[in-house]
Amino acid sequence: MKSAALSGRPARKGFPVLLLLLAALALLAAGCQSHRSYFIVGSLKERRVLKALFAMLEQEQGATRFTLIRQISEQLRADPKRQILFLTQYVEEHPKDPYNSFFLALVAEAYEAMGATPFAKHYFERILNNYPDLIVAGGSIHFRCLSQLIKYEANTEYLIQYYKGIISQFEKDVDVGSYYYYLARAYEQVGAWDRSIQAYKRFLSYPDSRIPEFPDAVAEIREKVAFYESSKSWAVPDLQFLLSEIKTALSRRDVKKLNQYKAQVNFFAKFWSQSAVYENSASYFDINSWLLKSRVRYQQDLEEYSNPREAYLRTWNWQYHLEKTWYFYFRKIDFPADPEIHNRWEWTGIYFGEKG
Repeated sequence: MKSAALSGRPARKGFPVLLLLLAALALLAAGCQSHRSYFIVGSLKERRVLKALFAMLEQEQGATRFTLIRQISEQLRADPKRQILFLTQYVEEHPKDPYNSFFLALVAEAYEAMGATPFAKHYFERILNNYPDLIVAGGSIHFRCLSQLIKYEANTEYLIQYYKGIISQFEKDVDVGSYYYYLARAYEQVGAWDRSIQAYKRFLSYPDSRIPEFPDAVAEIREKVAFYESSKSWAVPDLQFLLSEIKTALSRRDVKKLNQYKAQVNFFAKFWSQSAVYENSASYFDINSWLLKSRVRYQQDLEEYSNPREAYLRTWNWQYHLEKTWYFYFRKIDFPADPEIHNRWEWTGIYFGEKG
């Protein structure tokens, strides 16, 4: 039975040749020996243990045989090449053994221990593609394979399949919200924008999920989803045009024009010292009343810490507020999902008070 995690994914090219070469080298190193004497290594005590295990292996079947193979493999861990050869030979000679997925997982882990990651990946993939899942010591072999492949995989198309496999098969065993987050990022990398947003929405439906390397992930993804679904009608292609319109609106106290260029989603208004970027949304901050009460002044040039993607305009003389100085914040839009919107400019926030 094939794993649903890998169904329909593109096949890798070139790797089997490398695998055959390694197998040939292993057989050459072993003197092409398949006799058990090749595996009787170690101290006198270890050799006696291995001889006894192999003797019992020739007589036993079923679950007992599984235990013996596992014990032999453990005895050979200090010599990964012999361990790998023993396990792969056994799987080749006993293709119907129901525990072969576990034995091949041991092979993959042995390659990991040797630092031979490409070979470890090959065996994890082989298990997923060709063997049904198996629960050993309370753990799923397929889950182990998927988890390790996610660590090693550089191909985003493959990663998408692995994330989907974890979500569909092991939802109850993991922080599924975090996997939706990583799936969404992978979709972004391949330009599947609609699928990415749907995955981000699923991430947001798990409020307890945490992304350790991105502590502000929830706030950032809420902004991303809201912007994706908005009209984006306030975005303009040129920063200088936007600044000119904002300055004109301030001079004339033209609230209609000012609101025309104010971002309608994810707009914030906060003090510099506040850590939360999305403290107030456009729907909760009414700039109209402040503008009508004030004779606002503004600096002609942008602040010196402005850059090609962010700009700050200092304004002052705002009345009836704790701070008379406000900095208007503009940013270039990062939205490759729509080339017509990507790299346009928006007025998306206000900072209260002088910058500390």
